[in-house]
Amino acid sequence: MNYFYKFRCSMYAFFGILPEAQKIETKREKTAQNLRQVDEIGSSDKLKRYQELKQFINSGDFKERKKAIEAQKYKGTEAYNKEKRYKKLAGSKEVKTYYKVKDSQDMSFLNDFKDSEKLKKYTEACDYFTSGQFKQDKDKIKNDRKGKLRELKAKKQEYRSLRKKYNWYEKLINNAQFNDFLHFKDNETFQQYLDLEKETRNLSIKEVKTRYEANRKKLKKEKKQLEKRYKQLEQQVRKANKKKQPFHNEQELERIKETLSSGKYDQMIKDADYRQAPEFIKLKQYKDLRKNKRVKKAAAYYHSKKYQKYLETVGSDELKHYQELQEYINNRYSQDVKEAKASTFKNSDIYKQYLEYKQLRKDKDIRRYKKIEQSKRYKIYLKLHNSDLIKEYEDLHEYVNSKDFLDYKKYMKNPKKFKLSDEYKQLQEYKTLKKDKDLKWYFKYKDNKELARLRAWETTFEDTFESPELDGNKWDTLPFPARKFISGTYSQWNDEQLYAEEGNHRIENGVLKIETRKEEREGKAWHPTMGFLPRKFDYTSAMLNTGDKFRQQYGIFEAKIRMGYAYPLVHSFHLSSEYKAPVVSVVDYGEYKNSRKFTAGAFASAPGNEGKVKGKKGRVAGKNLGGNFHIITLIWEKEQITWKINGLTIQKQKKDIPQTPMFLNFFTSVQGKIDDRRFPVSLDIDWVKVYQKKQEEK
Repeated sequence: MNYFYKFRCSMYAFFGILPEAQKIETKREKTAQNLRQVDEIGSSDKLKRYQELKQFINSGDFKERKKAIEAQKYKGTEAYNKEKRYKKLAGSKEVKTYYKVKDSQDMSFLNDFKDSEKLKKYTEACDYFTSGQFKQDKDKIKNDRKGKLRELKAKKQEYRSLRKKYNWYEKLINNAQFNDFLHFKDNETFQQYLDLEKETRNLSIKEVKTRYEANRKKLKKEKKQLEKRYKQLEQQVRKANKKKQPFHNEQELERIKETLSSGKYDQMIKDADYRQAPEFIKLKQYKDLRKNKRVKKAAAYYHSKKYQKYLETVGSDELKHYQELQEYINNRYSQDVKEAKASTFKNSDIYKQYLEYKQLRKDKDIRRYKKIEQSKRYKIYLKLHNSDLIKEYEDLHEYVNSKDFLDYKKYMKNPKKFKLSDEYKQLQEYKTLKKDKDLKWYFKYKDNKELARLRAWETTFEDTFESPELDGNKWDTLPFPARKFISGTYSQWNDEQLYAEEGNHRIENGVLKIETRKEEREGKAWHPTMGFLPRKFDYTSAMLNTGDKFRQQYGIFEAKIRMGYAYPLVHSFHLSSEYKAPVVSVVDYGEYKNSRKFTAGAFASAPGNEGKVKGKKGRVAGKNLGGNFHIITLIWEKEQITWKINGLTIQKQKKDIPQTPMFLNFFTSVQGKIDDRRFPVSLDIDWVKVYQKKQEEK
């Protein structure tokens, strides 16, 4: 089978009939555009409306409706019955009376006058003066007058009683000597006197003197004992020195010597003088202040029963009440008595309102209003006003004079009424939509096989390189294992090029270019047995992969690429894994001296032996991949892998199919010396796309 595909590819290439990438892209865009248009029309209101109308027009319900519309008669309809009821109500005597009153001058006067202040005042006054409340209020005025006079009399009696009780207080606070005492009692000198009086109440100079003299004698005795002990210790020291014996009380001797030489006891004896005692000083100050005449006089008041009684009284609530009564009796009492005596019924506001009410009863507008209000015609008006009967009449009046009713009546009496119905309009709308060019196009293409195939796939990865910089969220510029095992880049031991992280790839006019250059560079190389070793390389290139960014198992993987020929320089588009296998060579170009040959194939790990690789690459001839852009497509299924160039199948493989997710890998390797005139040479990528089959909705 593969022989057929390869032979066909060679023949197509030889005769120049291999499809061009641009034509493939144009066809795909046209298919995608048709799919978008089908989906747009498929979700449009126009199509939805057409399908609704089609279902309705072809239904038995539509036919029944048409038959029913054509059989309709006006007599017996709801509109007919409403019109008949309206005519009956319009001829009613009560309804006629209602509208005569409603539009009369009396009603106009009533409506204008009913909200007037005059009527409002009369109504309120009438309600009040014809009720029992008026008599109660009249009696209340009389009783309030008596109560107020009794209250005023009681206040005066209470005041007189309190005035007798606090007569002594009035005299005391008016006494000049007492006021002088009140002014002086907060003086600093008098406060000092009171403090000293309290502190020296239980002290005497004799007792202080006796106590201090006893302490002084005790201190002198202690000093003599220390001096005596000091002389004894000195004698003991001299004897011990003479006999050259140890002296055991040396510390005691030094302590006594230090105490005597410090003058501590002399100072304590001096301080024990009773004239230096705080008690003696305070007693002396107290006696000196006691000699002050004003202090002595104030002290007499301060300790008097009269002052104590004053203190108990001055802040009391009863005294405060008495003072308030005194203020009231002297300033307001006479006026309140006068006002209470004058608060009779004839002086009240109620009496004035009563006189005004009597005047309002004679007013011509009030009398006219009452006459209309009590008339038989007005009572009929009130009976029907806002009634269900009037509401029904007015609703019917509005209804039978409405355009909808008139149109309906005209329609119902029309023998060709179906053409006036909504059903007829829907029929015409359906016929118009049936001829609509968009809908006709939709029904022609909606089941197209190409569109069905396109709808079955979804894009999982895409890069068209429109940005001037490579997208770091999609691509890594180091060989995949580099970031895990070493710092920086590396190449294989049999490669002549070093993969550079920067400098050998760029985006130019929407095309990613991976350039291989002849330039010496030192770097690392992976040796199968010795690991990473330093090495000098003669060439540099780049490797771009999605190892850490994107992986996929099964689907369509394709790229539009152009590969410059420079044997033995090999351009590669692979699907790679973390290990030597599985791997899929989507295309390898440049392995042969013939520029019209390239290879492709898939490799998997042997079951139970991860180090052993199973699979092979097939050779395809007939097309120079370096001249123009070509669309290289890989269709990876569970049981088969298919390779295509510009939509033409060139190879299939059904054995050793990888069954693990893999990542995209684009790179160029140099397998030997290259003619310098070939440089620079590049692998150009216009776009990369990956698809996977949509899961069927449950």
